[in-house]
Order: sequence, then C-alpha cells, then structure tokens
Amino acid sequence: MKIYIDGEYHDRADAGIPVFDHGLLYGDGVVFEGLRIYSGKVFRRTVSG
Repeated sequence: MKIYIDGEYHDRADAGIPVFDHGLLYGDGVVFEGLRIYSGKVFRRTVSG
C-alpha cells in the first residue's frame, strides 16, 4: 500500500505525520468558510459588468 503525503507517495511503513504538524496539533485540517452578515442579513457581493 502506498500513502500520498504532500505530493509524494510513501510506503506504508515509512509514512508519517510530523509531531509539530499544525493540523495534527490543532485539528484544523478542515476547510473554513465564513459569511459576512450585516444587520442580520447575509452580505452577497454582486458583480456588474
């Protein structure tokens, strides 16, 4: 089995995550999305052209 980490394939026995990896330490390996809300309404940017 090969493991894909940071753009490279590694053997299963050699694959590992550094102990100081930010995602491992803080659990932030998810995608964050924010919404702007003004006066209780979601702000939607419109593009005119």
